[in-house]
Amino acid sequence: MQIGHYGNTMKLVAPEEQRIFKEDIEARGFLPTRYGTGLKPVRFDVARFDFPGEIKRLLVDKGLVRAADLVESDSLSNLHRLIPDELRRLDEGELNEVARSFYDTDAGFLAVYHRFIRDVLRPLFDGDLLFQATPTIRFHFPKPEGFAWKPRYHTDIMLGHPPQEVNVWIPCTRVFGTNSMAIAPLDESEAVLRELDHDLEALALRVQTDDAFAARIAAMSRPVVMDPGEFLLFDSRCLHATQKNETDATRISLDIRVLPVDEWRAMRMIYRGTGRRRMPFDRGHYYDQRLVSELAL
Repeated sequence: MQIGHYGNTMKLVAPEEQRIFKEDIEARGFLPTRYGTGLKPVRFDVARFDFPGEIKRLLVDKGLVRAADLVESDSLSNLHRLIPDELRRLDEGELNEVARSFYDTDAGFLAVYHRFIRDVLRPLFDGDLLFQATPTIRFHFPKPEGFAWKPRYHTDIMLGHPPQEVNVWIPCTRVFGTNSMAIAPLDESEAVLRELDHDLEALALRVQTDDAFAARIAAMSRPVVMDPGEFLLFDSRCLHATQKNETDATRISLDIRVLPVDEWRAMRMIYRGTGRRRMPFDRGHYYDQRLVSELAL
């Protein structure tokens, strides 16, 4: 039986790839080098980059809710009251039909997204960036049916993402407690990875089957507490997990991954996703063909 990310974890067979991976994952990384931390909260002007407004518009355009039901300021936090049960149910991939429908957005949403990564994200880095072509939009409803697992503490590296990548987590609703992402500091996450000799399959299995081990990671983790207009940069090695949402508030958030161009140019191998398509984490594939500097003003 495959549990959580176990069975879908990156496997490197060639000794040279294993050597490069170990060197990459043990490197200092951009955020600790630039900011002295693996977790950096940042504020931005949510009126100018109105992701909550775009989410509302798309919910209406996709026929999921009526515009009249989204006029209240906290309507997104109460979205679970407007969405039928069958669309909120989670499948084995921890995905519901609302989130699945947001795999496709539109030109209006992408215009806001591109302005955000150009005007807000790029100035936080020392140079140009590769950026995720399509951001991941997540809808985490209260007490979702189908959530029968323990929290799947992981790093995105387990799914093939390069260690040089930086995660960007943007809440579109207030996030707190169990409706938020729980995340561990970088130094404690790195200690766990070293303890397991960077064996990602062992990590994926133990967080699901070893209660004491999972409790130790949970104890070192804290839920992110933020409002719209704030976001979190975090190192790709930080252990994190979705929790079972025991609050009475829906959480909507965006996941974006970026890769500093200098890191990309220095990479000695192309990392690939662990899904069916084995998507390369490279320009023109997982990342947009354009660099952030090439986006139109």
